[in-house]
Amino acid sequence: MVVVRAGRVHLHPRLQPQRAHHVQHARLCRHIGQADDGFGHQSGVGCGGDDRAAGAAIGAAFKTRTTAAWTEILLKAGVPCGPIYSVDRMFEDPQVKHLGIARTMQHPELGEIEVVGLPMNFSRYPRQSGPLTAAPRQGDQTEQILTGLGYSPAQIAELRTRFVV
Repeated sequence: MVVVRAGRVHLHPRLQPQRAHHVQHARLCRHIGQADDGFGHQSGVGCGGDDRAAGAAIGAAFKTRTTAAWTEILLKAGVPCGPIYSVDRMFEDPQVKHLGIARTMQHPELGEIEVVGLPMNFSRYPRQSGPLTAAPRQGDQTEQILTGLGYSPAQIAELRTRFVV
């Protein structure tokens, strides 16, 4: 997996088996028009070179096509990758739509908003169906929680006067 962050390339050899990493690195190099050792790596090593030089070479290559074009090219080449979206573009992603994780929620201050949940679904804890609710605002459930813990209304009032809650 290749991650470009703050102008540096991180080739993450710990996140996957080394052989797969070497193969993916070679595929990436081939498809962006660089020799396998064009980033200061020894041929076939794929993780021992200059990250800054690799970042500059990859960054320069990535500027020559759109994100969508690079994603298509690299996925076809067997290089795991995907776009990093702004929030507004995330809701238009076909995979977000296919998985059904974009949901509408009624927020007490913002009104109806669209949110994205987790992309996985667990058989033991399936996703909720129906409307989502916003997390409680600070203080919304204080009285209910303290009452549940055995505090009397007078004790809760006393905590409020002392600015404890």
